[in-house]
Amino acid sequence: MFTKLPDFNKETVCSSDGYHKELPAFLFSNENVAGYISQFDMKGKTVLTVGASGDHLFECYAHGAKHVDTFDINYRQKPIMELKNLMIQHVPYEDFLEFFFDDANFFNPQIIEPIIPMFSMSLRMFMDLYYSMGSAGRKLFVYNGKSNFLAQYDNKYYSNQFKYDALGIELPKKISFTHTDITGISAHFTRKYDYIFLSNIFDFQHHEITDSYQALEHFYHHTILPLAANNLATENGTIVMEYLWGNSASTRGGMWNAWEEFSDKHNNKTHATGIQMRNMFLKAMLSLTNRDNVLYMTQNIKTK
Repeated sequence: MFTKLPDFNKETVCSSDGYHKELPAFLFSNENVAGYISQFDMKGKTVLTVGASGDHLFECYAHGAKHVDTFDINYRQKPIMELKNLMIQHVPYEDFLEFFFDDANFFNPQIIEPIIPMFSMSLRMFMDLYYSMGSAGRKLFVYNGKSNFLAQYDNKYYSNQFKYDALGIELPKKISFTHTDITGISAHFTRKYDYIFLSNIFDFQHHEITDSYQALEHFYHHTILPLAANNLATENGTIVMEYLWGNSASTRGGMWNAWEEFSDKHNNKTHATGIQMRNMFLKAMLSLTNRDNVLYMTQNIKTK
């Protein structure tokens, strides 16, 4: 048995105040990932996305993406994504739900026994680590206990067997994962992407800047613009900059007000910069009343 998953890239530097290399791994997203990815034209597109639970990766392929690269500062996300990728392709739908959402059979090794020969060394080591820890193994995961509401959420790739089976046909045999911080993307990726999804990385950057508007400006100039210049498609390339939970027109907080000011300012310069700021409201995953909000920018928009 292994007692520690090795750091596969010890030189990776983390610029975030909230994330680091050895945090618990996300098993599923609490974002309405399908809700906003379905609003973009994914067919035949290339995508770079934060790895996390893999839900961004899987939803992109489910909506027709041609190629998806992932990155994450937490290297524990790689075995999670690999495990789910293999299960979607080779394990029946009901077994997938039982493995992740049935508390009595959570991570039941009998369910994954047929695919163990397909495991990479890092996945084998991660699973050995989990099983060696007994009940404490759940500390390796960000997990919602006995709740199974995520499995029933509309439009998720695992919300019904038809979508699950269809995705299994579209997925590559191996996922593309790079262990890096957001500041290291351009050093590791040379491809130009049609879409770049950053989840809520912004929330954990620049905590020293207390003013929301100034934090947005700093993130935009020091992270988004270099990323757009180096890694984003020149025409209609889109970066989803931030996922805001529980923001609506009736419950505007400092961040939402900052975004309105920020987007208005930059959209007034669209003709000069070729960049447009947009946002979309979504049904929230974790609330029946609030809406979530996705902030994104598109460069060099084609006009008819």
